[in-house]
Amino acid sequence: MSFYPQLFKSATVLTLLGLQVAWPWHHRVQAQSNSGYLSLSQTLSRLPFPNSFMPPGDGVPDDTTTAGSRTEAYCRGDDQPIKALVPVGNYGLTYQDSPVIHLEMSPSVAKQIFVAVHDEQGQLIASEYQTIQALNASKSVRDVRLPSFQPFEIGKNYRWSVAVLCQGYLDPSDPFFSAWFQKVAPMRAASFQSLPSQQKFNWLVQEGYWYDAVKLLVDSPH
Repeated sequence: MSFYPQLFKSATVLTLLGLQVAWPWHHRVQAQSNSGYLSLSQTLSRLPFPNSFMPPGDGVPDDTTTAGSRTEAYCRGDDQPIKALVPVGNYGLTYQDSPVIHLEMSPSVAKQIFVAVHDEQGQLIASEYQTIQALNASKSVRDVRLPSFQPFEIGKNYRWSVAVLCQGYLDPSDPFFSAWFQKVAPMRAASFQSLPSQQKFNWLVQEGYWYDAVKLLVDSPH
């Protein structure tokens, strides 16, 4: 992939498809809309993330449409939906050694999740790649770090699955989300690392690095 970052029109405002997002971003992005403000998931849904691109390595998995639910879901008794921040087409790149998934959910719902990672043939990589993790109850956007006891192989496709444990144990009715990622070589180019965060984010979105773009967005200082 070539590296041609597109400059932003403003040092303080990111304009994407007519959407203006004030910088720095917060965990709930203050994005202007006709009805007020958009949530982070609504903002991300308007980004020009490519739904078809030619990644390195094994390329896009044969069928990403069966990756799992991309719609919002609820735990019983909760009035706020749970949403997984997943890419268009259920597939994106990452250069993180241990990719981070993000869930947008009410601080009052379930405190644990079940996480698993499978290879492209649908096989669990190892028992260590299936865990139950605690969620930070104080955040509206929760970080879910994928199990990675050994580095994911560069150029290979993997499928992650997350089930929110509404009752404290795994149940078939629990909200379930899943998508694909491919691990690529880390970004070490000095020209990229020295860019302002806005320009890094823009390039990551354009080139298909969904997981890294969302992490940069969520981790940006208040």
